[in-house]
Amino acid sequence: MKLKNLLAVLLLIITFIATAIATVYADSNFAIQKSIIKDSIIEGESANFIITIANYANEPQEFELSSPDEINLWSFFTQPLTDKAGVIVPAGSVKNVSVFFQPFSYDIADTEVRVKVKNKDTGISQTVSMIVKFPSAAKTQPGEYVPNYVASATMTDRDIDPSAELLNVVVTFKNKNQRNIPEIIVHLYGNTFDTTFNTSLGPFESKTETYAIELDPNTPPQLDSVSFDIYIPKPENYTLSETFLRPTKPVQALTFTILGYSSILKEESIRESFLKTERIITYKNAGTNTEQLTEEIPVSIFKKIKYDLIPSKEGDKYTWTLTPGQTLKLVITASYQGLFIALMVIVAIVIVSIAIYFIKRSPIVLNKSVGQLKTKEGGISTVKIRVDVKNRSKQNIKYVKIIDKIPRIASLISEIEPGTLTPSKTLKHDTKGTLLEYEIDQLDSGEERIITYSIKCKLSVLGDFKLPRVIAKYNYKGAAKISRSNSLVLKNE
Repeated sequence: MKLKNLLAVLLLIITFIATAIATVYADSNFAIQKSIIKDSIIEGESANFIITIANYANEPQEFELSSPDEINLWSFFTQPLTDKAGVIVPAGSVKNVSVFFQPFSYDIADTEVRVKVKNKDTGISQTVSMIVKFPSAAKTQPGEYVPNYVASATMTDRDIDPSAELLNVVVTFKNKNQRNIPEIIVHLYGNTFDTTFNTSLGPFESKTETYAIELDPNTPPQLDSVSFDIYIPKPENYTLSETFLRPTKPVQALTFTILGYSSILKEESIRESFLKTERIITYKNAGTNTEQLTEEIPVSIFKKIKYDLIPSKEGDKYTWTLTPGQTLKLVITASYQGLFIALMVIVAIVIVSIAIYFIKRSPIVLNKSVGQLKTKEGGISTVKIRVDVKNRSKQNIKYVKIIDKIPRIASLISEIEPGTLTPSKTLKHDTKGTLLEYEIDQLDSGEERIITYSIKCKLSVLGDFKLPRVIAKYNYKGAAKISRSNSLVLKNE
């Protein structure tokens, strides 16, 4: 029983191993192995290695061989030469291919070389590496190897907004021999930048560096490129060609685009004075694109706008074109000072007029009116006249003479009414009519006197009948004054 169990366990292990092997080779169906024939060479010799290809497929497979290093310092070939382009390996068999590396120069240090084997049917490839040694001419000093390194570059983004992004350049380095390189100068430059970085490489070290370059945010939109100048500072007592101080192959320049961007900055302030407000607005195009700026600003006789750039105008809309870095200053003024001054002038005129009126106005007011009117045969026959005399000044006035006229078409009816002044003199004239004079010794401030009398028309007056004004003569503040009443028109209605 124990033997049967042991056999069962062994069977499971074998099955597991077979499954694992099948899984490993399911994708490639082949394997490669290297063997060294000659890896240490002197001038004129080639390094020789055997590449063994094992075909695990169920049918023949064709493989081609190449070396990623042959474009730099090496000539890579096979023997026979046709094996490089394609070698057929039968199903389940192995085949040895003899490969050779011959350097273009023997003044180099021990260097890594690679052989790439590609299945031409599936496209799957595998790579194996070897070291070629140069024991004689490959050293600058005893124990020191000639620099031998490669560099390549790429960019994470080819469209750069200088206001918000950095220009990121990714450079990959590989030291291909045992020499320690303590310092490598990486000089990156273009139309819009120029900067330098430092790095180092240990023996056979590979590394990737990302260099972040900050561009001027005001850089205008354009197409630019990153150019590379990578080199090792020349060591003391260095006697070999300076070619070895640079990568074995120059790093190609990388192009990129600097994008334009928009940024309008606005500053606003307010200045206030009496009945006047100034709103000062400053715009600045801080971007790299030319921008259109539109503002709607209603204007009136009280609201004005000033600007230092000429706009295009449509109604209340103003449009300015701002180039990169250009500024625009607007001064919007709302002022009611002119209106206030006009109102003050009007008020002053009114006040002065009122003052002049009160200064120049007659201190005695006369008002002539009709008390009663009688008609006969459709015309005016008898009229009762009333004259009101009032002292509206603040002073008493002495010796006031009142003069009234009666047209010649009418005559005075002698009637004395209580409370009314009687004429001090009555003069009749054949053509001018009747003249009535009244004398008032003193008319006190605010005092009012009434004169009434009646007239009789000699003939009935059918139309309008106009009575002359009443006149008052007196002295006021040392000056002779005359006041007149209104004219009175009698209408026969």
